[in-house]
Amino acid sequence: MIFLIWNIKRVTMAKPFKTLRDKMKPEQRHTAEEKAKKMPAEMPLQELRQARHLTQVTLAKNLKVQQAAILKMENRTDMYISTLRNMIKAMGATSKFWRSYLTDAFA
Repeated sequence: MIFLIWNIKRVTMAKPFKTLRDKMKPEQRHTAEEKAKKMPAEMPLQELRQARHLTQVTLAKNLKVQQAAILKMENRTDMYISTLRNMIKAMGATSKFWRSYLTDAFA
């Protein structure tokens, strides 16, 4: 007979971000806001896909490719803009988002 021993620790709930933000100095808040504005343009494709609650399989079906092709695209450091555009559109982005993305990425 095998006995499993579980080490159960009391988990402390995380503090609300508002509580932490309220403790920040104005300069720190400004820096955090600037970083947050840049995040979508710097977000890896995998994180963007996951934020949209899409699997690689679902995205592959939308693009009419194999799941392995999505894996390769997500791990690439460079790709054609048309491929990037198609991938982002397949995730449900609007043309307005795409124009904004390009403007921020190449500004």
